[in-house]
Amino acid sequence: MAENPMESFSEFKGWVIKKREHGKIVFLDLRTMTLPWQILQVVIKKGIFPDEKWGLVEKISQESAIIVKGRMVNNPRAPGGKELIANDVEVTSIAESPYPLGKKE
Repeated sequence: MAENPMESFSEFKGWVIKKREHGKIVFLDLRTMTLPWQILQVVIKKGIFPDEKWGLVEKISQESAIIVKGRMVNNPRAPGGKELIANDVEVTSIAESPYPLGKKE
C-alpha cells in the first residue's frame, strides 16, 4: 500500500495558486505534483518562520514556483483537512505580477 503524501512528506514543490496575507500570517494555496488535484494550504507565521526570509515570502506572487518544508497539522478549515506549517521556503521562480492571465480591471 502506498504511503499517504500528506502524512509522510515534509517537503513539497509546486506553484502558488493564491496568496492571502493577514499581518503576521501568510497563507499560500499550493498546487503540487505530489498531491495531484488537491490544494495544499501552506501557513507561514512570523515567529516560527525565519525572520531573515520574511522578505522573500512577501515577494511570492500567483504562479510563483516554490519549494516549501514544514510540519503537517490537522486543520478542518484547510482544504483536505490538513495544512503545512512552513519553516523554510525556497523560491525557484517569481511569476510576473500581476499574473498576465488574471482578471483585467
